[in-house]
Amino acid sequence: MKPREIRRYILTDHAFLRHMLDELDQQAFRVLEGREDELSALRECGLSFHAKFAEHLAFEDRFLAPALRAAGGAGVEHAKHLAEDHREQRELLNYILSDLSDRSRPARVVADELRSLVELILDDMAHEEIGIINGSVLRDPDLRPRPPHTVSNSTPTTGP
Repeated sequence: MKPREIRRYILTDHAFLRHMLDELDQQAFRVLEGREDELSALRECGLSFHAKFAEHLAFEDRFLAPALRAAGGAGVEHAKHLAEDHREQRELLNYILSDLSDRSRPARVVADELRSLVELILDDMAHEEIGIINGSVLRDPDLRPRPPHTVSNSTPTTGP
């Protein structure tokens, strides 16, 4: 998979994940407002996000991390940070999964923890997009400016 394809896939996936996180946050907010009858819907929303985010992490591990390492330089360091972030996110997701599965957990606790998860994941995605998913880290010849085209008198022009 080429860097631009990886980038495009991840950015599209991030948009979908943001939509899911928005729904999760809204659902958690309703529970925190006292609508504990919404807890079942919140649990379902959380479980759906858990499954989708696990797929997303697996994609990044399979395609983004190797592409970063192949880019060399800062990419190698970014790949190390990505692996550490993913380890931490998986630990958090496993905790949240057990939280969602534990029917004895108070509704407010579940909602608070999910809202914290939303904030953390949104922050991580923004950081990843700014720091990793750009042409300066993932080397993509299609995203680099082309050198000026020259004419017979060797005067640079700006044409293709």
